Amino acid sequence: MARAPGRQRILITGASGCVGQHIASLLYRHSDAQLLLWLRDPAKLTAVPADDPRIELLVGDLRQVEPHRQQIASAQRIIHTATAW
Repeated sequence: MARAPGRQRILITGASGCVGQHIASLLYRHSDAQLLLWLRDPAKLTAVPADDPRIELLVGDLRQVEPHRQQIASAQRIIHTATAW
């Protein structure tokens, strides 16, 4: 996905959980940031439109970083809301 010049990239872990979805929704509505949403189950994401160009889904377990290494490195901010259970 191409990065818009000057647009901040924010990674949210646990993006399909209650706190993660609330934060994603606030950032989606009140900023122009590119949101990188790391989640296990995209079907649970209801707070923001997954098909919006500003949204990039990183699907998988937090213990498996390699598939998303490039996207993680591109984030200027990380908001960690994921929990292990």
